[in-house]
Amino acid sequence: MELNYVTGNYKENEVAVVERQHLAAALAKEIPGAVFMNQSDNVANAGGYGDFVREIVQQVGKVDAYV
Repeated sequence: MELNYVTGNYKENEVAVVERQHLAAALAKEIPGAVFMNQSDNVANAGGYGDFVREIVQQVGKVDAYV
């Protein structure tokens, strides 16, 4: 197993979205068969989570929060 740490110019309490995307794209180019899905920029991304939450509600009932 290999760990890759995201590095960049961001504060400890910030989410390093841009840095994570850059690292994921670079790794996808290096690793045979890997694909960088770029879900952060995919307009359909939120819809996928909505379907997932609806499925959970059908199984367990009321959901107060999904994080």
